[in-house]
Amino acid sequence: MKRLIAVIAALTMVGGMVLHATTYVVSVGINDYPGKRNDLHLCVNDAMIINGIFKLNNDGQRVLLIDRNATVANVKAAMTKLFAMAGNDDTILLFFSGHGLPGALMCVDGKLKYDAVLQIMNRSRASRKVIIADACFSGKLRKNAKEKLRQSIESSDVMLFLSSRDNEPSSDITPLVRARNGLFTRYVERGLRGGADINGDRIITAHELYEFVHNGVVKDSNDRQHPVMMVRDGNMPIIAW
Repeated sequence: MKRLIAVIAALTMVGGMVLHATTYVVSVGINDYPGKRNDLHLCVNDAMIINGIFKLNNDGQRVLLIDRNATVANVKAAMTKLFAMAGNDDTILLFFSGHGLPGALMCVDGKLKYDAVLQIMNRSRASRKVIIADACFSGKLRKNAKEKLRQSIESSDVMLFLSSRDNEPSSDITPLVRARNGLFTRYVERGLRGGADINGDRIITAHELYEFVHNGVVKDSNDRQHPVMMVRDGNMPIIAW
């Protein structure tokens, strides 16, 4: 009984901040790009697994966009509609798995510029805003975003969690046989399912998720891939599991 009470208390309050159960998630995964040379293998599974995690863990709403449905217009429209529903205590999250370029994520029909993502997120009332990108060279977003994130970070918690540094590709393969997900997303999944819960309070914070994912990816990539994060408060809760 004492353990149950402690868990309920942890789910209700973290660092004096109410952890609302509602999270609004847009998950995007693209394997099938125009032509054959640019196709990927695990990105659709990446998006589906992240969508499934939040389906099991809260009563929020989700949109899943994969392959031909993952157009720039569709992603923007989904974010705009879903994130507008969030209240002050809620969380909004964009997950993207696919190709990336400096300053942009590659939808099936063109570039989704980080500026556009940020503008949509800034219009939301949510106090916690999360972007997780499993894309080549996604670390460039971190450099390009610093100045433009300043006002948003001052007024709310914004987390950028990116699969690689600005000069690194993001692995679409893993050393595991018959792997379901890319290397970065595999560790994000494990972390959100409880693997990153360092202190055992059943709350995964930004810092806990970063440490778990970063260490695993660096090890399994033989030091060739290094996830990066930008967040004002490392104690920001991401999920209760």
